[in-house]
Amino acid sequence: MPDDDMTARSTAVQAAASPLRSTVAEVAPSDPVREFVDGWAAAGRAFLLWRPADGFALVGGGAALTYLPPAGRPFAAVDAWWAATRAGCQIDGPAGAPATGPLLFSGVAFDPADARSAADPYWRRFPPSAAVLPARMTTLRGGRAWLTLNGGADAPPPPPAAPVRAPAITGATDLPQAAGWSRRVRALTDAIARGEAEKVVLARCKRVVADGPFSAEAVLRRLAQDHCASTVFAVGWGDRCFLGATPELLVATRGTAVRSASLAGSRPRGRTPAEDGALAAELLASDKDRREHALVVNAVAAALRPLCRRVDVADAPAILALPNVQHLLTPVVAEAGAPGALLALAERLHPTPAVGGVPRPAAVAAIRRLEARPRGWYAGTLGWVDAAGDGEFVVALRSGILRGPTALLYAGCGVVAGSDPEREYAETEVKFAPLLAALGPGAV
Repeated sequence: MPDDDMTARSTAVQAAASPLRSTVAEVAPSDPVREFVDGWAAAGRAFLLWRPADGFALVGGGAALTYLPPAGRPFAAVDAWWAATRAGCQIDGPAGAPATGPLLFSGVAFDPADARSAADPYWRRFPPSAAVLPARMTTLRGGRAWLTLNGGADAPPPPPAAPVRAPAITGATDLPQAAGWSRRVRALTDAIARGEAEKVVLARCKRVVADGPFSAEAVLRRLAQDHCASTVFAVGWGDRCFLGATPELLVATRGTAVRSASLAGSRPRGRTPAEDGALAAELLASDKDRREHALVVNAVAAALRPLCRRVDVADAPAILALPNVQHLLTPVVAEAGAPGALLALAERLHPTPAVGGVPRPAAVAAIRRLEARPRGWYAGTLGWVDAAGDGEFVVALRSGILRGPTALLYAGCGVVAGSDPEREYAETEVKFAPLLAALGPGAV
């Protein structure tokens, strides 16, 4: 499929000419990973898998409507478009079925203004931001499943995709190499010492090459099996698949109830319970990590307050223990001033200091200057919003993009005063581990 087959930016906005109609029916449960892979192979674009840690899953495919917002404020543009589009929508089917009816899937790149993505061989298929109302969506929860058809037209299930054999890994390249990474970290710590920023999250890439195309199905199954406490996601667009298993919630709303979280500061898991406990205690006692974490907590709370009547932040961080890494975690709950505030809150939060830095403009400028490749949708945000304006967005971490026999993985760490390049390099190696293991033997 040629690159210009991607929905053209200049003609991508479709509008509902008549009130939106969704038909919902309960169906037999399906395998969400298989359904995603079959649909992506058949449609070639706009297929999304969403499987958070609570046993809930969404698989959307095709596009009843697609909206590519203009540059500037993508969340605000999507919010206004979705409010107009869903006004007067008709939903035929069982009342009260969870996360059914018209659900809009949306994604925003880490830095939508980074023009490098349009020419990048991995990211040029992906727009800076997009919102897609799937023609066909399956919702799975509690052992039950519902099918939603949007737009009034029948959307038959996609034909099964041909199986792809698991390829053998033939090589991996770090971008940049350790020496180049050290120079970039030192440049940042010098800038921080001059008062140009308090924190900048620097990322690097790892390009993995195989002797055949990577199997998105195999990668997603390994992620779902090994990272059951994370949100496993995948976006198939053209012949590229962006996927990962992120532990980080950006924001979720239900009515006026708001949830967010601050995640920053890391240590690897120990090989024994005693070593694991010692590493967790070291993380909790680390002045550098606590300062880095506090910057995120304060920024998240400050971003929520203008739109919320109440914001409650935990008194102290806890440890979030994942299979290969442990983080400092501070949950944040709030009460919005009005329902339907999800996209407005996401706009205020993205990108948080956990993936960008403080202050945000200086950090994003430094990232664009120092990182050799554009991030694309890595460290961006993905999520969904329903007909009531409720939904959930996550930060797209522990992620990478598959393109035939190559995979480009990303991992980052927060650079603050006192950061050590070698230690930060080691931290990114730990964060690469989930995707490397999911790619198959030989990648780690």
